[in-house]
Amino acid sequence: MTWKIVENTTTNLPAGIKIMSGRNDELPINAWAAIIDPTDPDVDLDIIVSEDLDRRETLTQFSGNKKARVVVNGGYFLMDKTPTEHVGLLYVNNHTVAPATKSVLRNNKRFFTARGALGFSDDGGIDIAWVTSRNDSLFNFAEPLENHPEEPVDSFNFSKAEPWDVDDALHAGPVLMHDGKIRVTSDEEVFFGSTIPNIHP
Repeated sequence: MTWKIVENTTTNLPAGIKIMSGRNDELPINAWAAIIDPTDPDVDLDIIVSEDLDRRETLTQFSGNKKARVVVNGGYFLMDKTPTEHVGLLYVNNHTVAPATKSVLRNNKRFFTARGALGFSDDGGIDIAWVTSRNDSLFNFAEPLENHPEEPVDSFNFSKAEPWDVDDALHAGPVLMHDGKIRVTSDEEVFFGSTIPNIHP
């Protein structure tokens, strides 16, 4: 992937936000990334939820309604419902809007899973972790649950989990990097048997 900074954006960005565009001619694929400095006082990171009656706001509408400079679509949705329903963890302002997906069925077997989540704290902290929820509390695991296509994890061992102290969070797995290294945990997060591994980068 060849990356370059996008110099001309449609909105004035603070110094703490840089937009990059990338291209790989072999795949071929285009990609964009926002490089964000959460310590910049002009940067505020939030997870926001549609306020439309049908919950189908576009990114352009979110940007205009919230005066946001950068908007990224996140999460998974049941689009055949009205309003649409979020699938997986959606946690906004220390409140659970939708709980974590705790388990899924694959080939008549139940797999418990802590899926990858993106979390923000009010002090500018950002974390990506393997997360589940219990009541209105969030818990993260240092390692993903060891699911494999024919070997399900059949329960959570909360003795291996810690409370996850974030103010906003969103399931957005599978995790692609951990501790600065490429580590794709789509099997552990039980995305096998779905279309996600085929379309995720």
